Amino acid sequence: MDKLTEKDLDRYIKVQKLAQESPNEGERAAARKTLERWDNQWRLKGIDIAKEATIWNGLQDTTTENKSRHWSDVYAEQQARKNADWKDKFTQWGQAASSAFSWAADMASQAFSAQEAKTLATEDSYTRIQVKTNPTGSMSVNIRVSPETVGYLHQLSEEQKIAYVNTVAQRVASDLFHRL
Repeated sequence: MDKLTEKDLDRYIKVQKLAQESPNEGERAAARKTLERWDNQWRLKGIDIAKEATIWNGLQDTTTENKSRHWSDVYAEQQARKNADWKDKFTQWGQAASSAFSWAADMASQAFSAQEAKTLATEDSYTRIQVKTNPTGSMSVNIRVSPETVGYLHQLSEEQKIAYVNTVAQRVASDLFHRL
């Protein structure tokens, strides 16, 4: 009797359950005493029966649980997991799409503002460029930017301001070229 058998483990588990759950205090005390005696007997043989019984009980619980599960329960569980995965994916895709749309809207706004800056630079009512020949033969270039345009340009990003300045520079170069 140096080896634990399934029968020994089952008996140990039943007595352990009695020690924990019996409504009668005398039964619980007797069961605890029996468990203590068995623990000592098996410990002398180098076996921790309490640990072995816990492992055995866990194995018994999982095998009875797996046997008692109906296929529809397993299917429902799989479907629930699958639906949760899809919900997570749709949430991620939604966030990615929202982020991409936000980026595209920002870029469109930037482009629109840059185009508007170019329009402000090309129309004389906003930015007037005058090239005149002086009596001495030299040429003067006068650039007049309306106060409304200056106020609007202060609100633009650096790239949009660059678009405005480049357009004004092109106009100055073109006007100067035609006067030469």
